[in-house]
Amino acid sequence: MSDLNSTAIAVEPVLVAAGTTWKWNRSYSKYPNATFSLLYHFREVRGIYAFDVAATSDTSGSGFVISVPKAITEQVTPGIYAGRGYVEDATDRYMVYDNQIEVMADFKLVSQGEDLRTHNAKVLEQIKALLENKFVDDSQSYSIAGRSLTKMTPTELYTHKLYYEQQVIAENRRARAKQNLPTGQTIYGVFNNGL
Repeated sequence: MSDLNSTAIAVEPVLVAAGTTWKWNRSYSKYPNATFSLLYHFREVRGIYAFDVAATSDTSGSGFVISVPKAITEQVTPGIYAGRGYVEDATDRYMVYDNQIEVMADFKLVSQGEDLRTHNAKVLEQIKALLENKFVDDSQSYSIAGRSLTKMTPTELYTHKLYYEQQVIAENRRARAKQNLPTGQTIYGVFNNGL
């Protein structure tokens, strides 16, 4: 679930969907829109893709309005992007944002049969399959997520399995929390007064 809906949020989002409208507002007391402009630069972490977002002045105040229409966002390739935002006037430029944003795929472009699992979920399944086959085929060469691994013992595979299980659990908890569903992290207790 994306951070965004039809109502603008008051902070930069961390999860958005391509092909949808992105809206947020920002305000900086030291950098009013009468003097400063606000511009964001987003760069895909592998260095392949990039996009920029320019803010407009909030006509009802001194802040900024960011609204990116679907015609623009549907051209953004899904992935993780490092982002930086700058305010600047005629002589100065200051960084006011430094974070990452994840762009999810536009579902109208997702083909039937396309694997939508996260990287962690895909790797976990492959490790489990290797562990099951390890006791039948003692081959010392494997391929996981496109990487060739050699001479991994069952113990090493099991260690990797535990790591990726934790990553998948964390991803599932984040997804449930975004939908206001129980994450399984709350511990309930019943206390008495000792009488």
